[in-house]
Amino acid sequence: MKDILKQELVEFGYFQIQEDFERLACVQRVFANTFKFENLDVLLGHDAPLTEATLENDILLKKRGGLCYELNSTLFLVLQSLGFDVTLAAATVWSDSGWIIDRTHTIVLFFQGNDMYLLDSGSGSNLSLQPLKLDGPSVSAPSGVFRLRTEKTERGSIVSEKKTADGWMLRYAFHPVPVAFDDINRVKTMIHTHPDSPFTNSLLIAKTFSAGTISITEERMSKKWINAQGLVEREKRIDFASHTDMLEYIKQIASRSTYEAAQQYVKQLSER
Repeated sequence: MKDILKQELVEFGYFQIQEDFERLACVQRVFANTFKFENLDVLLGHDAPLTEATLENDILLKKRGGLCYELNSTLFLVLQSLGFDVTLAAATVWSDSGWIIDRTHTIVLFFQGNDMYLLDSGSGSNLSLQPLKLDGPSVSAPSGVFRLRTEKTERGSIVSEKKTADGWMLRYAFHPVPVAFDDINRVKTMIHTHPDSPFTNSLLIAKTFSAGTISITEERMSKKWINAQGLVEREKRIDFASHTDMLEYIKQIASRSTYEAAQQYVKQLSER
């Protein structure tokens, strides 16, 4: 796995870094730069089971993006190949309307001594870009300010939070219990088929860049510049007049394979 990403790791200086946590953060930055958060496989009905081989081919070789269960399971495999002792776990996402489908957010955990760290490269425009230490200091990133706390909830004993203008916002909760690699296929099935899945009805492509976030839907492109306090300083929005406009912006920020998948999706829409 690590050999496929060797060029990107070299470009980001991974092999010159000595400290483990800086190395972990470097890999997270590589993932944010290389792979976009997107739900095209869900919209296209690609429901074949995920394996190490399919993730290697689709994510690492073709540079496709994906959802949390694709991106974070790939992160897990890459970190394992780099010698890190990591595990997968399952979290439940919180929204303004409540909990979203129990245990359908795949995450990566790293343990060192008595300390636990969260790594998440599958949250699109909500990436900390470095490990979050449980009950440690908050972390600033181009997409905002994040922290990880012990707190008992209906869906877990640990919460991931993001700072907003109104205070700390719950993002998801989980129990620090490792899951088997194939749990990603349970999550995939739920995301593809559950009536409350947020990813089955319309396109979303998102990424974190050096000064903020970009997201594309079928209606618009939104680019946000975020300050050190985690607040939006300014925002640029472009509304699409057609799917052709949408495809043009996808072409600018995503890989060729993601763009081609978006073309398939637009064709699918036109045939309905």
